[in-house]
Amino acid sequence: MHDIISRRIGWAAIGLLFLLGGCASTAPTANPQSSVNAALATVSAFKNDAETQWLWDNLKRARAVLIVSPRFNTGVALTLDSGSGIWSGPAFYNVVRIDATGAGMRVGEQNTEMIAAVMSQKALNWLLSPSLPRGELNIVTGPYEPGNSVPANADVVVFSRTKGEYGPLNLAGMLIAIDKAANQTYYGLAVTPEEILMRRRVSRPEALPLQKALTAAAANSTATDAK
Repeated sequence: MHDIISRRIGWAAIGLLFLLGGCASTAPTANPQSSVNAALATVSAFKNDAETQWLWDNLKRARAVLIVSPRFNTGVALTLDSGSGIWSGPAFYNVVRIDATGAGMRVGEQNTEMIAAVMSQKALNWLLSPSLPRGELNIVTGPYEPGNSVPANADVVVFSRTKGEYGPLNLAGMLIAIDKAANQTYYGLAVTPEEILMRRRVSRPEALPLQKALTAAAANSTATDAK
């Protein structure tokens, strides 16, 4: 059972520098399919919890999702085609949180898992290209109590939990970098997030269970309009 603190967490609008590293990661990467499988497990776990209901009610309004699972170094992002309702294949990212000392640790290594719903075109542009100038995105974090609403100008809505307890992830200093090595390993050629997520130039049948899980969840969303 969630403790009383986690059950009483409300939404908080955060003016955040959601940084995309100027250089894509080229470090050796573990089997990217493991990250895809873990992302599916995270979706399933979050889907079965009432505290994430806003996410599923509004999933078809999202431009993309970024999923980070515990014990994995790589996050996966997928975009939604609002016309067909089909999700793209995954693009891979390193998601690192920088602490006050300047040290960094990948979010998954902290036994934390998260799903970030990318709700605006501005946030999607940040996700696609690390060459864009740094700027502020309006991030809100969940879960929330019934009756509390997400700000209409939210660019990204983040749900996270650590060791099974939901709560707000401290997003200050979070750094997101394209995992170039994982993308190349997974698809067998050098491809950019733009080619994967927007042009849909590549795909892998092994990613279908994750894509289908998101497609089914979005089909059941109650929201009616995109931001």
